[in-house]
Amino acid sequence: SLAGDSREIPITTARRRSALMRVLEIFGGPLEPLPAPQAIATLEQVNALLMNEVGHYKDALGNPGGMLELADNVTPVLVGDLHARLDNLLTILSDKAILEGIEKGTTALIILGDAIHPEDPGCLEDMESSLLMMDLIFRMKLRFPDNVFYTIGNHDSFLHEIMKRGVPQGLLWEKHVLSSRGEEYKAGLELFYQQSPLLVISKDFIACHAGPARRKVSRQILIDAHQFPDMVHDMTWSRVRTTAFPAGYTRGDVRQFRKGLDVGKDTPFIVGHHPCSVDETLWLNVGQINQHHVVISSRTGRVGTFIGIDGKMVPQIYPVEALTTWLNEQV
Repeated sequence: SLAGDSREIPITTARRRSALMRVLEIFGGPLEPLPAPQAIATLEQVNALLMNEVGHYKDALGNPGGMLELADNVTPVLVGDLHARLDNLLTILSDKAILEGIEKGTTALIILGDAIHPEDPGCLEDMESSLLMMDLIFRMKLRFPDNVFYTIGNHDSFLHEIMKRGVPQGLLWEKHVLSSRGEEYKAGLELFYQQSPLLVISKDFIACHAGPARRKVSRQILIDAHQFPDMVHDMTWSRVRTTAFPAGYTRGDVRQFRKGLDVGKDTPFIVGHHPCSVDETLWLNVGQINQHHVVISSRTGRVGTFIGIDGKMVPQIYPVEALTTWLNEQV
């Protein structure tokens, strides 16, 4: 627990306290949605950074393309769907010296889309928590442009067909953004969605939000992905084939995807999007596909990640505490 006299707690917890206080400093105040002018200015700066993001290839039109290549000398931390659970992100940042590594330039935080839109019944229409989540991600990106990355998921959109249990979250997101921050911020978010990568590739893994492109690909085709709407849809919406999703992707699709990207057949392919049970946070070798894993980082009480350790992508699960409340009490 974070409660109690700091002189009586383990050093690991003291380190967590220190990391959390640094998050507060990076954010620039209490963890609550930014005033509209600050939010607009922050997003404008992030979009300017994306035009020349490290490792992010330009497409044939000179715009940020669909693929980002991670430097070999950084430790990757892959985070699945957060769905507006700020405590889960704070747990990750404050554990195992992850924020310290980001600050030193030795760690890269990679969020695999869908940081917005809460999933808990009774909270599905609350878009304020999504604003705050993106505010923190954008402030992190501004402070550490070469070590914080975001790939696009299906919820990263204003599409009205984005639904959760009958709640039109895409429409509600659009209305809330417009009412709280105006047309300029909405246009900035749309640009962010267009400029952000779909896929992250490294010597140790490939990762995107949903599934593989189900067409023959190459690295150049992935860079030019926005010219192929079917490919964008596959990588942000598709799920592995099961009895519940008979049209889902298969082992053969993953094999073809790896081959097209010129990575080894055992290269881990890590995605979010598709929880394989109602309460877990990590699933390995999904669909009986070797080295194909799913991470969903929005569970109550615990949060999963994959961290690169000695060239291997190692699953990690951390217990979650009410860190947002604790931090705001320190202001």
